[in-house]
Amino acid sequence: DGVLVLKVLGELCAQLGVAARVTFCGWVSPVEPFFRAMDINLLSSVSETFPYSILEGICAGCATITSDVGGMPELIDTGENGYIFPVGDHKQLARYMVRLANDAKLRHTFAEALYEKASRDFSKDKMCERQEANYRHLLARFHRPKNERESIVICGAYGRGNAGDDAILEAIVQEMRALDPERTICVMSRRPKETRLVYRTNAALSPRGAVYQRRRLTHAGRDFNPVDLVLLLYAARSQKARLQGNDVRLRHRPDQPRRQP
Repeated sequence: DGVLVLKVLGELCAQLGVAARVTFCGWVSPVEPFFRAMDINLLSSVSETFPYSILEGICAGCATITSDVGGMPELIDTGENGYIFPVGDHKQLARYMVRLANDAKLRHTFAEALYEKASRDFSKDKMCERQEANYRHLLARFHRPKNERESIVICGAYGRGNAGDDAILEAIVQEMRALDPERTICVMSRRPKETRLVYRTNAALSPRGAVYQRRRLTHAGRDFNPVDLVLLLYAARSQKARLQGNDVRLRHRPDQPRRQP
């Protein structure tokens, strides 16, 4: 397949009149000198997890353009340390390539900023630290009593493409993880697959009618009791307000003494 693709691309370059300016390098080893000869490191994949070719380019001081795949949005902040374009959007890709190709100062700025972020958040030590934390989390869950409630269930109008609801869900998930990092979270969603990928939670298909039902649910072969989180966002805000000495609940009961959190 690779030989066939190379032949097709070669013919396309000839048709466009750019064959003399395009080089198909094939397998490259070692890669360090190869990346250091680049001005722009470009990834146009339609599917990836966390491509090491991007990290290798960062180490070599390359400005980066990548498709919106895998963990790239966690690494690259578009317009600050690189560019991310939607998968398949060749017009946006072309605009980013032209912009960086004509601006050496911007390439340098992006490369420096991305190297700083990658060194801080994606170094070998940092990635090992995260991996150890993941194993500790799994071990803690494994050793929990079998009859202990396992999951939090978040119910609402999620997975419908509503930006406001999505923002609320993100706030709830962050709050729950801050309160108990070891507790698993399951979101009732109209698009459970998408919800799992975006929020890194478990997700189940919500019914079209009543989004929330009080019943025993099963996940991964284990039963757990759902938690009523209808007022979760209100409770999270109230907790913050109480710590700041401004308990919103007292606005309705001003004559009652303030309860200590």
